[in-house]
Amino acid sequence: MAGWKNLLAILGLLGGAVSVLYWINHQDTASQASKPGLPIVAADVPEEDLADLSLPPGVTQADYDRAMKWFADMYPGVDADTIDVLSMAGELAVADQRYEIALASFRAIPSDHQRYGPSARLQQGTSALELHRAVEAEKSLREYLNLAKQSQYVRFDDVVAAYKWLNYILSVELRLEDRKLVMRELHQFGLADILDSKQYFFPNLLILNSPAGRARLQQFVDADPENVVLRIAQGRYKTLEGEFEQGVVILGKVLAENPGNVSAIAGLLEALFELNDWERFAGILGQAPPFDENEPWLLTRMRGEYALEERANEEALRYFQFVLKQDPANAPCQMGVVTALAELGRTDEHEVALQRSGILAEIRVNLSNADGDAFAALQGVSRNCQQIGFVSAAQAFAKYAEGVAEK
Repeated sequence: MAGWKNLLAILGLLGGAVSVLYWINHQDTASQASKPGLPIVAADVPEEDLADLSLPPGVTQADYDRAMKWFADMYPGVDADTIDVLSMAGELAVADQRYEIALASFRAIPSDHQRYGPSARLQQGTSALELHRAVEAEKSLREYLNLAKQSQYVRFDDVVAAYKWLNYILSVELRLEDRKLVMRELHQFGLADILDSKQYFFPNLLILNSPAGRARLQQFVDADPENVVLRIAQGRYKTLEGEFEQGVVILGKVLAENPGNVSAIAGLLEALFELNDWERFAGILGQAPPFDENEPWLLTRMRGEYALEERANEEALRYFQFVLKQDPANAPCQMGVVTALAELGRTDEHEVALQRSGILAEIRVNLSNADGDAFAALQGVSRNCQQIGFVSAAQAFAKYAEGVAEK
């Protein structure tokens, strides 16, 4: 429970409670969909005309009446208001896997509602994710986490789940910088597990183009085909799969429709770099705005790669080192540093950088084996991180190794 107590202190939740909070001593304000005995019914409930024009679009009077009956049966003697019934309607719809109805119900519950606001945003997010609507899911999950910092009506498990689902969306979309911020909070609150730490400390040492990630991204794109962020991710997946020209086509179209989009520029440069097409590379790089510290790490790395090609080694070194300050385990940038130092004749620094690059390669191997039972691999990651001064990562993986040893 120590992690939960830390989370409560950080989030400033009222009352110092460490157990699940209930409304009127028995109503769990988080999702009821997992309650034993909640029925799973056919998804094709006959459509009926709305008798109450105040109902959310898509929620029928039959849905509302059924939810009211369920509320009355579950909480006898409690007078239900509209929000009570809509929350129940949403939960019943989730149980039935009727996610459009669930989404409509939860959307109608205001965020500032004391009992249901946070829960509605969480369930709106997960329902949207079931429908592959990544944008709405992300927005709702972020809002839930913000509300959780102020509300009594949250559960420990729900907070963790919201972070995990948000992390999942950002991972599928290859938004590593955004994911790092989410993972940082998860670590600060003491809620991270081994996979979270892998993603937080070593984002570029992991496989980014997994079959599951590609499949889910395609579902996101099918649901929202004009979304720029998703199309950029789609182009980058093509590059990561080795289909470089297809990546160029997808990202080139996005950039033509969105001139100056730095994420599209970065992705397109990545594909052209893999093709060794420096002529087209130079033309696209010319469309990029001047270097900015907040630009995508990939764009800064591509500036470094072009500077190496142009033998501007000092400039290349600055770009690679800047990325490594943000992402110390960025293996491509570390190799860029190795190359730039060799070209500059800085022998001693080159040897140190080369050793660091070798240690990152060892970490990559250990990471592939590091899980909840792999003491040696976890200890190996910790040891490797100590060798290169990656203190926080070394401590995190030493703790995981200790946990395995204690089992």
